[in-house]
Amino acid sequence: MYRMIAYSVLFSLVLIPISAFSGWFTPSDYDECIIGGMKGVQSDFAARMVRQSCLEKFPPEKEERPESVEMPLEAAAKLSVLGGGDYFGDFVGTIYNGNSDWTVTEFTISILELIVARGSKGEINPFESVSEDRKYRIEIDVPPYTKREFSLSVDWPGNVPYKGDVYEARGYENLYPR
Repeated sequence: MYRMIAYSVLFSLVLIPISAFSGWFTPSDYDECIIGGMKGVQSDFAARMVRQSCLEKFPPEKEERPESVEMPLEAAAKLSVLGGGDYFGDFVGTIYNGNSDWTVTEFTISILELIVARGSKGEINPFESVSEDRKYRIEIDVPPYTKREFSLSVDWPGNVPYKGDVYEARGYENLYPR
């Protein structure tokens, strides 16, 4: 009887620390998971599976950023768009944020289709608008003093000149301007 009690006490003393130490050998963050999982891996497929498994265990934290508000007219005036239509009928361009204290999160672009007017002697006159403007909303992240490329599909024929202007913009004011 005493032997049975002694064996059960000894057995429980051995198992309790093992279960307590089992958490010490698992990865505690994404980097440890990748390093531990890549030991002995020699194929790209296995490496992708390790990465996917580690991302499921340790998902990336969402970056907290301020709520977007409509930018004041002075700040929106410092945004410039360059671009035009391509052969496939898309509008391709870049937006430059000339503000020191605003980050753009989205903007609405107003696009006009243009034609070249020819004079009576065949000379080329400046572009003239021949259509109603169309407005497109684009979500984008443009920090101060940077530019980003964008493209959007417009329902006009390819190889036709377009003109784009910023109609309105949204973003957030930076706490520490550049």
